Amino acid sequence: MDRADVSDDGSSGPVVPQRLETEAQDPRACSEARRRLVEQLTVWQCDHIDDVALVFSELVTNAVLHAGGAQRISACPAEDNRHVHLEVYDNLVAIPEPCVGGASGGFGLHIIDHLSERWGTTPTAGGKVVWADIPCRCGAVRPAG
Repeated sequence: MDRADVSDDGSSGPVVPQRLETEAQDPRACSEARRRLVEQLTVWQCDHIDDVALVFSELVTNAVLHAGGAQRISACPAEDNRHVHLEVYDNLVAIPEPCVGGASGGFGLHIIDHLSERWGTTPTAGGKVVWADIPCRCGAVRPAG
């Protein structure tokens, strides 16, 4: 499911994809999904790419390690063009809870909480979506509408 959805508002000039959608079922796919995200953030001319990529990696890695994979991953600029909105869908109903980090990890949700303006979970029919809004201005994306 490697694709980029494109919104066409009828204006002239190059069409800038408004949304990135992909999936990741294993650790190798996490790296490819992150690479695609960074490419898309560059096209969108976003600042704070490293912050968005780190939150993205933590969300996707959590889904792969604890929920059997990320069935759907979505990234798009928020309507205000001041945030990037990430969504990671998985098939596990359990809500992620921050834990005490140690030598083997456990810092992911703390990183997400620190770098995101807001984040949370929403139940779905077959599991949940974990989402985050990360401050990041995107210069090449026209607001929808």
